[in-house]
Amino acid sequence: MEPQEISQPIVPWHRDSHPFVCVVMLSNAEYMLDGETGLMSGDGTITKVRSPQCVKRSLKWLSGHAVVLQGRSVSHIAIPGGNMAERITIVCSFRPRDPRLFDSSTNMNIRNKSLVPELNYQWTTYRLQLLSERFAILSDDLKTRYKQTCEDTDLEGKLGACETETINAEELSVWMKTQMKYMEQTLHEMRPLTAEDGVISNVGDEVV
Repeated sequence: MEPQEISQPIVPWHRDSHPFVCVVMLSNAEYMLDGETGLMSGDGTITKVRSPQCVKRSLKWLSGHAVVLQGRSVSHIAIPGGNMAERITIVCSFRPRDPRLFDSSTNMNIRNKSLVPELNYQWTTYRLQLLSERFAILSDDLKTRYKQTCEDTDLEGKLGACETETINAEELSVWMKTQMKYMEQTLHEMRPLTAEDGVISNVGDEVV
């Protein structure tokens, strides 16, 4: 369903490049009207995340409240705020710490705003690091499984002559295909820039 139009949004309807984002309000929002982050619901209606409320401390109103959002999955929009001179926020992006979890990151919406050689270097090294962690985890899991299999099937529990299969070929095939798709997506995100990269996107950009 198409998202509802908002008049003069600060940022139009879009999805972020990374799974999670933390949006911190830097401006003093004590008297701000509107200025929420609008989230598109499944039925096309808008759920508004209220403007971060300032914290009153030592008789001073301080900014600094934040909203954490699954920005890669949820279409959202920055609604204009009123009754204040400025509305400044800072956004920090995150991915799952556990490398085994699905990482939906893309370079959508940032490719045309970045120093491309630097972006490609950081993008590639982070993706390769994540892959190396996945391979190491699987290798350790197989070693543990192999040792347990030997202990269960060999009278003396010795390693090196295991007659029971440790590797599930079907499971390994599925796992490998997942990693290959991840590598294909990594390369796809480094394709040459086109005019479409200048348009803020509200759709996915995954390799099929």
